[in-house]
Amino acid sequence: MPRPRKQSALDSRIASLSLAFGSALVQAVREHLSDEVKRLVGRNGATAAKGGRLRRGSVNEGVLSQLLAVIKRSPGLRSEQIYGKVSLSPKLAKAGLAKLREKKLVKLSGQKRAATYRAA
Repeated sequence: MPRPRKQSALDSRIASLSLAFGSALVQAVREHLSDEVKRLVGRNGATAAKGGRLRRGSVNEGVLSQLLAVIKRSPGLRSEQIYGKVSLSPKLAKAGLAKLREKKLVKLSGQKRAATYRAA
């Protein structure tokens, strides 16, 4: 069985440098992830509800403005076509279109699946 050897000055220096590098790397990754989360939350216009938690899948002003912009840019689209042009889930887009109709910001022409949207 080999004898355990004494740690040299070089070994202890390498160990302390490795520890310092590891700590700095973890800190850099945490900061990067924090910045990415802030950027993504800011882009979608999500706001914190009571208690500081973000509401998932709620129709907010950001969703409505995104849908309205698509309808103004391309009037005469059916709902399925609008779903394809926005980066929202179809369920959220459908709720947003219903809210726009309720607020009378869009007009509907046609019936059922053949209905097309245009800005009011």
